[in-house]
Amino acid sequence: MKYHNIMVAVCVLGFLLLVVGCSNEAELPAEITNEIEAKCSDPNIDKDLCTYDYAINNQDEKFCLVLSGEDDKNACIAEIKDDSSFCDNIDDETENYYCILNSEPDKVDISFCDTLDEFSRDSCLGMAASKTKNSLLCEKINDQMYISLCLSDVAKESRDIEPCERISDTLVKGSCMVEVAKVSGNKEICNLLNEEYDQNQCFKGVATAIMDASVCDEITTGSTFEKLRSTKDECFREIAIVKEDKVLCEQVKNADVKNWCLASFDDSGELCKKIEDATFRLDCQVGIAIKTQDLSICESIVSLSKKDECFEGVAIAMKDKEICEEILDEYSKDSCTFEIEYGNMG
Repeated sequence: MKYHNIMVAVCVLGFLLLVVGCSNEAELPAEITNEIEAKCSDPNIDKDLCTYDYAINNQDEKFCLVLSGEDDKNACIAEIKDDSSFCDNIDDETENYYCILNSEPDKVDISFCDTLDEFSRDSCLGMAASKTKNSLLCEKINDQMYISLCLSDVAKESRDIEPCERISDTLVKGSCMVEVAKVSGNKEICNLLNEEYDQNQCFKGVATAIMDASVCDEITTGSTFEKLRSTKDECFREIAIVKEDKVLCEQVKNADVKNWCLASFDDSGELCKKIEDATFRLDCQVGIAIKTQDLSICESIVSLSKKDECFEGVAIAMKDKEICEEILDEYSKDSCTFEIEYGNMG
């Protein structure tokens, strides 16, 4: 039996090498097409997108061959094999660029971004900065708000707080001025913002990416906006939960956030009731419901949006599509079902 399995694997691999670039699904082994049909036959979803995601999630290039377009096949295989030579078969310049960026980022020609319209150029540079972990590319972006997001993305990808420190007051306020001017013309609210908030979100992103609570200490709490957000406390709380380290909850200063943190280690949910902030209290209850897979907690929640969020979280945790039917919002209901069917393809 082992010999048979090895021979089948060898045949499939040999077949893959021969048919890259061929688009006829009928020529593919039945076990490949049948598996894709089982996962991606829902008429409400894009089959090619589903197939592409399935191939990437499973890191198995044979599923790329089911894709209908030649460019998609080559891009899919290139990303899985980390081999940009497959991108050479893609004629479309933009698709070729992103194919190389996803497969071998260090080989991409960044100057291509300058050939695109302003919005696409910024997006192109942002993705390149994140993929190559090069924060200097963020500074080439025109949209000031997007520069801050770009620096945060690079910081998380590179697991380095240095890009966070380059988020400036000018970037944050300048972006706010532009956006507010478009809507109401009242720019006074922008004066309440400074780089502290964006930097803190960046620090928190790095801390949770590397699960290092010491990075949370880089977060400052000077501004009025930060005192309301409690980013530093939320940083400790999130790491405490993932690392299952109750001691970290003791570093949380805000009483509501501390109870929320401690509640994660107490399945009864009693500590949630001590939280005065309504949003934190509801988030705490949803978290306990998902952890304990207790639908009765969801049913007791008054807020309809949080009730839906709770049902969706428990449904996904239990991989039970029937629970999705309890969700009132149609979009959330469909999202719940889709996540259970296709969200964990690997």
